[in-house]
Amino acid sequence: MDEMVTLPVLTTAPPDNDDDRYYKIAEDLFIAVSPIILIVGLVGNILTLVVMNRPSHRPSSVSIYLSTLAISDSLVLILDFINNWFKMHLDIKLLVMDESFCKFHRYFFDVVYTLSSWLIVAVSIDRFITVWFPFKAKKLCSKKTAIIVCCVLPLISLACYAHRVPGWHLDETGIEPVCNTHPKHRDFQESYGPWLSAVLYSYGPIVMLIVFNGLIVFRLRKKASKKDAMTPNDKSLSQERRITITIVVICVAFILLTLPLALFYIFQFAMGEFIEQRPTIALAETIVLILGLSNHAVNFFLYVMSSPKFRADVCSVVCCCRKSTRNQTSDDNSTDKRYNTERVSMENISATAEWLETR
Repeated sequence: MDEMVTLPVLTTAPPDNDDDRYYKIAEDLFIAVSPIILIVGLVGNILTLVVMNRPSHRPSSVSIYLSTLAISDSLVLILDFINNWFKMHLDIKLLVMDESFCKFHRYFFDVVYTLSSWLIVAVSIDRFITVWFPFKAKKLCSKKTAIIVCCVLPLISLACYAHRVPGWHLDETGIEPVCNTHPKHRDFQESYGPWLSAVLYSYGPIVMLIVFNGLIVFRLRKKASKKDAMTPNDKSLSQERRITITIVVICVAFILLTLPLALFYIFQFAMGEFIEQRPTIALAETIVLILGLSNHAVNFFLYVMSSPKFRADVCSVVCCCRKSTRNQTSDDNSTDKRYNTERVSMENISATAEWLETR
């Protein structure tokens, strides 16, 4: 597959033999699945933003993290779609139309891709503090802290990938222009860039999530075994526990969906097939990349499955929309009825006036 994602960048050309079918299967698979992931992901992320900004969620630090995550995930889905799907299905290569967009896409896609990972780490740390240090949680896990973290993380991500701006350019030396690594930076981009991206996006977050969520689960089980996690009347503790379980579910899903991608690239480097791939490897890459892309589209469904409060708020939002539509229809019908009544009244008045004139 060519340029499926920029973490890392692949430049593979399919061979002219029977193995072409593997490349065709990989391309058809991506073309079919990518729009589904985009639509489902965007709808879910928009609903997440709506629910997380309702009054019942607004005071929570978790709502800040998950709202920012929904925006970041949506940007990942859009940027991936306008590059890969447009190119593979419509033969529209946006990245070669302008060098500025070539640099922007290669740079900003990695930024938001990595930002999503570290937002999950941040909310996991928030829950770790809440579970292990409940008396300090009110101060350390406040809404203000969440806002600061969500402002600082993008800046760090932008700085980490600053080398990509001069590292890419529009290469017009061949038959067709290509958004390619700059000759002056090619050694770094091809030798170290992929590892840097993999560590920032996948390896680092996965290790931290395993550690923090392992500690969270250990603490929750320990409290449950001692029957001192909460009392039946302590609704605030019960709510905090449900939120924590939701975040753990999100983290587990992230690990399951991105770990295959991380292991795949380790395998590629070990086998020396990072640049020149066998057809079966290209098909495997497409599958793990689809899994990685799905990570940015499934969070809404994880919230619905693991959080009764979130489910109730989603139902409330949907019911409000239906009620609003019904009210609008009812108002329109009432307006029509008033109009018809007034028209009949005017006709009656006119008829009466004519009768009096004839008398």
